Amino acid sequence: MSVAVIGETILLKMSKFSAIGLTAKNIRSFQLSAAASSAVPAEKPAKYKTFAIYRWNPDKPDEKPTMQEYKVDLNK
Repeated sequence: MSVAVIGETILLKMSKFSAIGLTAKNIRSFQLSAAASSAVPAEKPAKYKTFAIYRWNPDKPDEKPTMQEYKVDLNK
């Protein structure tokens, strides 16, 4: 890649067949578009799924089995 300055234009020569000419106006518009595209996207709303687990402890036969619920956010 080679760089040349011609007047107010910066010429970036990528290869034998491609080159990009940049002016101060082009650079400002590129910076504005880059800032807009790098903005933080809005978070998705929480999508929960509930899992119910049947719990029983064989070491404590006097206790009844219970159900325990867990909520999991599927977007994380």
